[in-house]
Amino acid sequence: MATPEDLPKILDLFRESVIQSGVEHYTSAQLAAWSSSADNLPRWQQKVQEDQFLLALEGTQLQGFASLKSPDYLDLMYVAPTSQRLGVASSLLAAIEDRAKKHGITVLKSDVSRVARPFFEHKGFCIVKAQQVERKGEWLENFRMEKTLKLT
Repeated sequence: MATPEDLPKILDLFRESVIQSGVEHYTSAQLAAWSSSADNLPRWQQKVQEDQFLLALEGTQLQGFASLKSPDYLDLMYVAPTSQRLGVASSLLAAIEDRAKKHGITVLKSDVSRVARPFFEHKGFCIVKAQQVERKGEWLENFRMEKTLKLT
């Protein structure tokens, strides 16, 4: 679980992930607007305190993070560009799904970027609808996705 002391690393990873991973899917203006979300420190402090905010670490190196905002909503999941395609996102998602199941959740929801859509589809999520989200005057497309969880 993340603590307020983890925020500098979390915010650096967030910015790096958005800017580097999104370049093929969004314009530079869209990426700048999206990454500027890291400037809202009170929001991030609140997320770390209130969400189930998980970190993927290798030693002291932050490789990724994910947050379960409510028992049925995966709010954030970002992986460092150098750690992508190494199983980090899969591990984070599995941990989030386990936590949701412990709450008796049978449908996990998330709003997923163009970048992350193929990963989530591969993991069994289905698109509910395409959405347009405004960030600092820029419109970004993302997708409301859901996955049915099997409680065991």
